[in-house]
Amino acid sequence: MAARAPIPVIYLVKGKRNAPSSLHIRCHVKPGADKVREGVLAVSDDAVELCVAAAPRNGESNKAVVQVLSNALKIPKMDLRIVQGLKSRDKTIELSSPSFQAAGEAKQQEAISAIRKRLQEETD
Repeated sequence: MAARAPIPVIYLVKGKRNAPSSLHIRCHVKPGADKVREGVLAVSDDAVELCVAAAPRNGESNKAVVQVLSNALKIPKMDLRIVQGLKSRDKTIELSSPSFQAAGEAKQQEAISAIRKRLQEETD
């Protein structure tokens, strides 16, 4: 049996039929952090590590995750959505910007590189 390649931190999910392509970002969230530490902590091969000040109850930390990523990537919150891990520290966030969806595959790969770079800059 062949070993499966690990899923990258930021990856493209091609849409089926009428559904547009989207970008997925794997995150590991640390809720209840000090407000000063809130933000992108690190970008590793496994996940983007985020600290949020909100407590993990009633969806507060999920909203904070979207807010932190929105600020870090400088995109509107409405372009981000948690698609996996609503009750887990490990989450998958979908980026579905209309400008990203209309771009060709080469432009989408450039966008992935730019997003990774932007997240890396947030950790410095």
